[in-house]
Amino acid sequence: MQLNLDIIQEYLPEAYQTRRYGPAGGSCVCPRPLLYEGDGTFEEGTLYIARADTLPKELPPRNCAFVAVGTRVPHEWLLGGVQLLTVGNAGSVLKLFNEVQRIYDSFDRWDARLRDELEKEVDFDIRKILTLGSERLGRDIGVVNHTLRQIFRSEIKPDNSIVIDDKPQIMSMEYSEMIKEVCNRERMITVPYLSAIERNSVQYYCFNLYTGGSFSGCISIGEDKGGSFKEGDFPLMDHFFAYFDKAFFKYLRSCVQEDSAGLIALRKLLEHIPLTAEEEKQLALMPGERWCCFRLKERRKGKSFPKDYMYASISAVSPRNIYAVLHHDEIAGLLRLQEKEKTETLKFFETSLQRMGYYGGISNSFTDFACLNDYFGQAVYAVEQGGETEASLHYFQDHVLNYMLYSCTGEQQAEALFSDGLTALREHDRKKGTEYLKTLDVYLQNEMSVTRTAEAMFIHRSSLLKRLEKIRRLLGNDLSDSRTRLYYRLSLALLDEK
Repeated sequence: MQLNLDIIQEYLPEAYQTRRYGPAGGSCVCPRPLLYEGDGTFEEGTLYIARADTLPKELPPRNCAFVAVGTRVPHEWLLGGVQLLTVGNAGSVLKLFNEVQRIYDSFDRWDARLRDELEKEVDFDIRKILTLGSERLGRDIGVVNHTLRQIFRSEIKPDNSIVIDDKPQIMSMEYSEMIKEVCNRERMITVPYLSAIERNSVQYYCFNLYTGGSFSGCISIGEDKGGSFKEGDFPLMDHFFAYFDKAFFKYLRSCVQEDSAGLIALRKLLEHIPLTAEEEKQLALMPGERWCCFRLKERRKGKSFPKDYMYASISAVSPRNIYAVLHHDEIAGLLRLQEKEKTETLKFFETSLQRMGYYGGISNSFTDFACLNDYFGQAVYAVEQGGETEASLHYFQDHVLNYMLYSCTGEQQAEALFSDGLTALREHDRKKGTEYLKTLDVYLQNEMSVTRTAEAMFIHRSSLLKRLEKIRRLLGNDLSDSRTRLYYRLSLALLDEK
C-alpha cells in the first residue's frame, strides 16, 4: 500500500519531533522507502529516508518525498516546495527507516485484510469491511441506501470494540430537512467530499455510491470519535472508500431489496393486480379506521427533497399508517386515519410536506379498495386544483362542487345546459346593463330571504322586490320548486366557473 508524508507523520511515535514542508494533502503516492546515503540520483515517485545534512542543494523531482533525520535541510529545498518531513530526534537514519517500515507493514496488513474479505465468495460479509474500516480509521462509519435510509452503522465502543448496527434506521424529520438543503447538489458528486451538513459542529467526509451508473447510497465518516480530520486521514479514507465501493456493489448483488408488504400491495393496487390474502391482511382496517389517497407534487419555488428520497422517507416515518410509492414518476400513497387521531395525523402529514418542499391532494376517506381508482382521481384533482399555494394539503372535499360542475360539462358546453329563462336573463343583462343573474344568484344563496339579499346587494327592499318580479317573469316560474332552485344554483355556478 502506498502512503504519503501526512500519513507517515501522523503514525510516527509521538515522541518524535516532526516538521512538515511542502504542500500538504494528496493521495497515497509512495511505495516503501529507500535509504539515501548521500550519493546517486533520485528516482521519480520514490520515498527516501536520509540524513538532512547529506541532501544536495539541487532540487529533486517534484514527485519524490523525503523523511530526513535532523533539521539542517538545504535552504533551496525549503523554498522549492519539496515534499519533506524532518524528524529532529530520531537518532540514526536506520532507526527512522525501521519505524517507517513498521508503518508500511501495518497498512499493508490492513490492505490485505480488506482485499481478502472483498474476494470472499461464500461467506462475504460487508459488515466485516466496515469493521476493518472503523478499526484502522478510529471513527464511526454510516451507510445509507438510495432512499437515505441508514442500513449500516459501525460504532466504536468505549472498550474499543466495534459494533455494527444493520437494523434499518429512519432519520429524524429535522435531520431530513437539513439534508434537503444540500442533497440535490451533493448527491451528484462522484468523488469523496466534505459534506456541507454538520451536526453539533461535526463534519462528515462522504462518498456517493453509484452502482450500475445510478445513485445507490452514500458512505460517510464523521469527526466525532477521532477528533477533527487531519491531512493524513483523507487519503486513508479515500483508500477505504475504493474498497467499500466494490463491496457495496457485491452486497447489492447478493441480497434482494424487499419492500414492506404494504408497499407491494399498494403498487399492485395501482396496477390493477389482485392482492394475495397476506397483502389484503396488511391493508385491513381496524374499527374506527379509514383510508384516504394522496398525490404529492414538488414545489417549484425553493428546494424540495428528491422524490426518490421523499416517498421512502414518509413511508418510513409511520410504516403502518403511510404507504407511498413512485407511480408514473409522481408520489402516490395511502394514509390510514383513525377517527380519534385524524386531525393530528393530517397535521403531522401537512407539516412534513411543508418542511420537505411538497404539497399534496387528499381524497375523501373510504374503506373499500374496489373504488380505489376513484379516490386516487380525487387526490389528483385536489392537488391540481389547489396548486402551489401557502397550503401544503388540498382536500378534495373543498373542491367537490367544482368537480361536479366540471363533470356536468364534460361532453357539452355550459351554455347548452341553460334554460330559455336563464338565457333570457343573460341577454337582458348584456343588452340593458342590469344585474339580474347576479341578483338571482345572491337571492338563492340567501335561501330566498329578501332582507338578507337586499343587504348583500346594497339596494332598498322595495327595489329588490321589483327586480325579483321582473326576474320571475323572464324565468317563467316563481322559484317555489326546490329542484328548480337547485338547477338554477348549479347553472349559475357553472357560469362562474366558465
